[in-house]
Amino acid sequence: MCEKKNYSKGYLTVKKWRKTHSRTAQNQRYYLKHKEEVKEKHKRWREQNPNYWHEHDKKRRPEGSAKLRYQINREQQLASKREYCIHHRFEVSVRDQARYHVPLASSCELCDSTENLERHHLDYSEPLIIVTLCTSCHQYIHKHMKE
Repeated sequence: MCEKKNYSKGYLTVKKWRKTHSRTAQNQRYYLKHKEEVKEKHKRWREQNPNYWHEHDKKRRPEGSAKLRYQINREQQLASKREYCIHHRFEVSVRDQARYHVPLASSCELCDSTENLERHHLDYSEPLIIVTLCTSCHQYIHKHMKE
């Protein structure tokens, strides 16, 4: 007759077994017992293979590739920063022109609400043509009426 297995207990025993019998655990135990020997062996290997990692890195990354990658990334960053600055300056100037030259209407042009009124630009190339909207209508227009 088969016995019922307690999986949680079995899992714990497997976990304990792995901690003591896995390759990593065996290597750690060996290192602790033979520390000086292992260090000496590694030291000899490094002396016999002085350019191993240098050659390995050369294969992985061609000469100057890191510098080239840095230059490309830097150029992209500067280009996007220039674009952002130009767009941001234009947007701020449009906002300021509308704020100081066009008064807000007394109510929202969609729902006739008189609270939380904001300006909405239909076209940023014509900064003085604005529509007065309440916050909820303004959000609705930006979410659902993208062109």
